Amino acid sequence: MESMIAAPRLRLALVLALLAMSSAHAAPPAPNWPDYRNPNAKPQPGDPELLREADAALHKQCPGLDRYKRDLDAGASYLSSAAAGAFVHDSYGWERYLTSSYRVHQRAESIPAEYHVNGHLCEFRVALQGTHPGVDITRQECASLCLDRHVSGNGKNTTFVPLPASDVKKK
Repeated sequence: MESMIAAPRLRLALVLALLAMSSAHAAPPAPNWPDYRNPNAKPQPGDPELLREADAALHKQCPGLDRYKRDLDAGASYLSSAAAGAFVHDSYGWERYLTSSYRVHQRAESIPAEYHVNGHLCEFRVALQGTHPGVDITRQECASLCLDRHVSGNGKNTTFVPLPASDVKKK
């Protein structure tokens, strides 16, 4: 009788020990991407000048980011590389580009309701070089926010805004 009671206790002790060991090895922290819009940020790997220029081009092409900034939380801003087979490489000829994200407040007060962007995470990719330098916007709602005008469905998941020649960086 005593061995019947000891077996469940032993199993329980084993399960608790395994749980304690697994919680001791917590998941690695999420990457802390540098925010290159912060002039006080510590130098990070990459090309800070290119990142600042790309961010300036993004804000020039996306007046809504500045106009509605009180309803936006800036997220990560980092340099990415694209290899052959990647959408931005094959579609636009990009090799390096800035990815910049913004979280729109759930109850945004200043953004027009017809943009339907409240609560969204908007990602913008911008390249100053390539076959087609410009801004790639991943959602129609985010394109409305960026361009500060309602963008209706274009049958695609992305909207592309070309850069003016003055913003294109020569290799």
